[in-house]
Amino acid sequence: MFSIIFKLPVVLVFIFSSIMTMFDYLGVGIIINISNNGFISLSLFTFGLMIIAIGGYTFKKFKTTVNPLYPDKASHLVASGIYSISRNPMYVGYLCWLLAAAIFLENILNVLLLPIFIILVNRLYIQPEEQALERIFKDKFVLYKSRVRRWL
Repeated sequence: MFSIIFKLPVVLVFIFSSIMTMFDYLGVGIIINISNNGFISLSLFTFGLMIIAIGGYTFKKFKTTVNPLYPDKASHLVASGIYSISRNPMYVGYLCWLLAAAIFLENILNVLLLPIFIILVNRLYIQPEEQALERIFKDKFVLYKSRVRRWL
């Protein structure tokens, strides 16, 4: 059960944001004052939400799975719209959420968690998804990978 829940990227985002909040609550880390941190955080969170929503809408438009639990169920290689800019826009959106939280909490320690999040996202989600897509779409996916960056 735990392994299935942990396979959902939003759960990883929740875990990392909880750790950030715990650092703040316990007074762990180095606090810096960031002017307009509320505005910057809200802007980053909104930008991330827009990226995630556009990515999800694009998947729905092509009637293919957005569920990272079942990458083998992909019925269409989505390579247009936001997916022509980044192979992983939804994960970029999640990273924006965590960066927004780090800025809002004004704790340097939280920023140091972001590379750990990126490493975990790559290992837990991106690599298995890309392996499945390469199995399903073969040369078409290889060509797509050569044209479009990951951005994460």
